[in-house]
Amino acid sequence: MYTKKITDDDEVDVILAHYLAKRIGEIKPGTDIREWKWIGLKNLTKEKLAPNVLPALRYFGFVK
Repeated sequence: MYTKKITDDDEVDVILAHYLAKRIGEIKPGTDIREWKWIGLKNLTKEKLAPNVLPALRYFGFVK
């Protein structure tokens, strides 16, 4: 999913990509990652999700 976020100061391109993968080791973010964290499925709420997250979770069978 691609969208733009427009603020009073700037316009930002936002690209959301979701995929299922097995994590090996720790996350080592690069300079292009501002923030990251693991969120358990039980702690996700519809209001806090990007529009394409819930369909992806449904597709992979994590939620109904």
